[in-house]
Amino acid sequence: NAYRRSDRIVAISQRVADDLIARHPRMAPRVSVAHHGSDHVAEWPSTRAGDAIAFGHYSNKEPALLLSTWSYLLKNSNDAVPTLHVVGLEEPHRMFLQGEASRLGIADRVILDAYLPEREFEQLMRSASAVLFPSRHEGFGLPVLEAMRQGVPVATSPDRALHEVAGGHAAESAGGSPQQMGMAVKRALSMSPTEVDSARDYANQFTWRRSAEITRAAIAATLSS
Repeated sequence: NAYRRSDRIVAISQRVADDLIARHPRMAPRVSVAHHGSDHVAEWPSTRAGDAIAFGHYSNKEPALLLSTWSYLLKNSNDAVPTLHVVGLEEPHRMFLQGEASRLGIADRVILDAYLPEREFEQLMRSASAVLFPSRHEGFGLPVLEAMRQGVPVATSPDRALHEVAGGHAAESAGGSPQQMGMAVKRALSMSPTEVDSARDYANQFTWRRSAEITRAAIAATLSS
């Protein structure tokens, strides 16, 4: 009912807009897309020598898949595999994942953390070897752009929003298996400085000013009509 009564809806990605229009086709003329910005994040080059960072604040972020992925990589990779560092975990979920890591025999190669203080998280990102985002479903996927802006390679799942936001600059998994995600992680870890710089330039196009301008234009168009 709220959708039907709306004069204009501003979606954060084309994926969200498409999903909305698929359910409510008559709303198509009233939907605009204003991507989030990434320029709230300080721009710096990561040393790319530290942990691989992932997120666990929602189950759709698939931290359990990453544990299986790490088990696969440690058994099948000839290259060095960084420590997997999952942040944002509530205690029950953290304990469950700790048990899974022990069962897989990789507890010494995994760090499972709650939410970190901002300064500590920034330090972690300054050396991150990769950011991993194997989400089952995203409306946007802001950490992808945040990582790119900071010179950190990104590996993602083949989610439509992540594909849209990454713009071809992330290592996208072909599917949801540990093997497929492992190949994407290896691709991210091997990205060249040129590829990382290209991803940063791309992420820098996403500004909050542009987001505000598109939103303002949508509101102005509605008022004028």
